[in-house]
Amino acid sequence: MSFKCIPLGGLGEVGMNCMFFQSEKTLLPVDCGVVFAHKNDFGIDAVCPDFEKFFQENKQDCKTWIITHAHEDHLGAFASLMKYYKKKCLAPPKFLAPRMAAEILRRRAQEGRWSVEIETIQTNHWY
Repeated sequence: MSFKCIPLGGLGEVGMNCMFFQSEKTLLPVDCGVVFAHKNDFGIDAVCPDFEKFFQENKQDCKTWIITHAHEDHLGAFASLMKYYKKKCLAPPKFLAPRMAAEILRRRAQEGRWSVEIETIQTNHWY
């Protein structure tokens, strides 16, 4: 059985955390963050992973998406991801996130009028 870890960001940089764990039958994404642009990058606020390119190259569908915590570099690309699913007329995956991150995702889903299942997961951390 083959297993891959495919980073779309977050390795060797601060920000844009997004990692896919892939086996022959399963695709499990963790985080969908942004990286904030450099002060000299005029007109650019943030950069997010290229979800469209990734899913074109990796035809597997994901049923669940894990968000680790409520920082923009881990969930800031949620709107871009939802726009991708809407553009492709695909149902978005279920999101699993700790309480604070889940609330942020729910508010962003409401603002964007996206229908998406977001489940709050218990963590053993104080935050």
